[in-house]
Amino acid sequence: MTHGSSPVGAERGMAMGGRGARILAAALMIGALVPLTMATSALAQAAGQAAAQGGKAADGPVVSMPLKDALARARAENRLLLVYIASGKRRQQEIDAFWSLPGPRQWALRHALVVKVSDSATIRDLAKSEVKPGQRADPLVFVDGKLRQVFSCGWPAHEPRMRDGNDTKRTSVGPLVRLDWTLRSIPGHFAGHQVPPMVIAPSSGVGELKSVTEWLALLERARATANAGQLGDAAGLYVGLWESAEGLVTPGLEAARTAMLTSVAGEMYSVAIRDESAKARVDVLRTTRLDAMDWADGKRVWAYLLLCRAANDHLPTMEFLDKSLNDPDAERAIPAGDRAMLEVVLPRSHWSNPLRGGDAAASLRRIVEGRGAERPEGLSEADWERLRSLRAWTLGVEGCRQYAALLRQGKDEQAVAAAKTLLDLTGEDQRAARRLELVVTALADRQGREHQRAWIAESGLAEPARAALLKLLDEQLAAARK
Repeated sequence: MTHGSSPVGAERGMAMGGRGARILAAALMIGALVPLTMATSALAQAAGQAAAQGGKAADGPVVSMPLKDALARARAENRLLLVYIASGKRRQQEIDAFWSLPGPRQWALRHALVVKVSDSATIRDLAKSEVKPGQRADPLVFVDGKLRQVFSCGWPAHEPRMRDGNDTKRTSVGPLVRLDWTLRSIPGHFAGHQVPPMVIAPSSGVGELKSVTEWLALLERARATANAGQLGDAAGLYVGLWESAEGLVTPGLEAARTAMLTSVAGEMYSVAIRDESAKARVDVLRTTRLDAMDWADGKRVWAYLLLCRAANDHLPTMEFLDKSLNDPDAERAIPAGDRAMLEVVLPRSHWSNPLRGGDAAASLRRIVEGRGAERPEGLSEADWERLRSLRAWTLGVEGCRQYAALLRQGKDEQAVAAAKTLLDLTGEDQRAARRLELVVTALADRQGREHQRAWIAESGLAEPARAALLKLLDEQLAAARK
């Protein structure tokens, strides 16, 4: 775990003083003479740039570059520079393997240059500068040409915190979370760093859906395909439903988001656990989301944890929880905004009964109020606005989940009361969209009711989409009467 991903940690990293200066001076002196190997996510681009700068291309995802050149390049591109000290061949292979994974590779493409020191003379000279990492040591972090911190600096030199290398069952989630926390602990780094857009190519082959009615029709098609035993094809359709509800394929399908996080997620799981080709399709979706992950975005974290469950792979979730909650360094390392986000997300990142918590209306009010209407001490204005937005988003998801769950239990009066509470807690300008989300969530769960007709009329949905949704409601009502 890192020291420096919170105000306390940042002060500690900056307070290394003379020791940090000695390390940097030694690094610059050695870097002028000894080439280092640099593993980057943009492998072909890195190799070309290294050649242009006089570097020597190596086999695989590695090029050679003197440390002073790496420092200059990272500074010019406004990126972090991560320096690993790796004398053994096995450790070097572990570093190469980690940064060749899709998630780390994409993270480095957006944020960092990654260098490993493998020359024994260089390592000896750095060790004289008080850099004495153990075999599983974390990297040194350079920002704007200056040493920011040494990961694991609060631990004995030969008892480092990084334990991921030997365990092949580990995922890249834990190290990525720590690196992201470190990046966001650097004042002004995001403001000055141009992060490329997180473009995620649809992996499902599903065409553009023009309305929520088409989305619901595709959901029924996915179910029919699964019932016919064509589980791989069904998984592809579920992936398309997920991507569409995210707004990556078609804008304007936000009303399907709760159904995505409930019906679609649960049904994806049911096909993935029965068929390897279905699981592979869900894994593709999960992998692309990790590649583009913003760990400060509670909505993305929530969706990713659900996708891990849908893929029946719990290791990423366990590792994320271990790094966020169970690691002894988390108290100092985790940013305040992330901690506040997790308090909202983690109790709900499942598809269990949303009514288990007791009174539905009271639970919705707790989401809005959180720990108070005022900005908590230590939370920045930006993090406070992000937290308020997450609470509003969560309110919609939980309110719609509760409404559909009560309908499934035949408690229609309580369901309508829960929906009224949700609408009362929703701003006037968002109520039309919220009504539509309530209807879509219920119809996705095959819980059409007569009172939803008025909500569709008040949803702001334009023709012919409104008429199509009313027709679907009529079909569900007719089927329920049989």
